[in-house]
Amino acid sequence: MAYDEVSVEIDKSASNAWEIVGDFGGLKRFAPGVEECILDGDVRNLTIMGNKVAEKLVSNDSSNMELKYTIIEGFPLTSHESTMKVESLSPTSCKVTWSVNAEPDDMASFLSTIYKAGLDALKQTLERS
Repeated sequence: MAYDEVSVEIDKSASNAWEIVGDFGGLKRFAPGVEECILDGDVRNLTIMGNKVAEKLVSNDSSNMELKYTIIEGFPLTSHESTMKVESLSPTSCKVTWSVNAEPDDMASFLSTIYKAGLDALKQTLERS
């Protein structure tokens, strides 16, 4: 299993970032290419550039501002878990990290490329508001 992570610093408070990151059904609010995001219990069903992907919530820890999920359909994965974590850097800035453990190993770097684009879009979304 391979591990990869990407992060971005954002000029907004950690609570502002967590408001979006912690909303498991709100991925469409910032992630590029997400055409549809439908929450069905603890599973979010996504349409991403015409492709169907299903992700299951593993944990949503608002006290530590950390969300974990696993991809259950849509990618050729043997094993997967991703984590989004928000950390305060100052009262007006934060760092958001999106990490992945995946098998086969090459999927970790593939997914982290997608996650980097998502974090860049999250930064733009938050800093515009």
